[in-house]
Amino acid sequence: MLLIADLFAAIASQSFKYKVDRQIIKVLSNNDRSMRMFICFYNDIPAACGLIFYDQYGYAGLHMIGTLPEFRGKGLAHQMTIHLLNECIKDKKMRVVLHASEAGERVYLKLGFTPLKQIVTYSLLN
Repeated sequence: MLLIADLFAAIASQSFKYKVDRQIIKVLSNNDRSMRMFICFYNDIPAACGLIFYDQYGYAGLHMIGTLPEFRGKGLAHQMTIHLLNECIKDKKMRVVLHASEAGERVYLKLGFTPLKQIVTYSLLN
């Protein structure tokens, strides 16, 4: 049976077009109670992912909200974000932050998130 960490890493890797190491996801999910992973299904097919990380200051970070290319345009990123926000509310976390890609920015703006600053990403690879 495919573990949720394996499925999460596979969806995230395809969604973001870079390798998300399943071993790292497994280690984090097994050892860190402050991280929660979620998979969204579309017609019983795993199609999107997202995770919440709770820090020691009371913040909830939404991370790796991604949708497989063949399922984009169906509102899954929106649904996943709403689900993650509802989980934060259930866990009494009222401060939520995220880093948005260009592709995800419009989803988060529609949900009421406000941009605070631009982050520059660096890579050693071309």
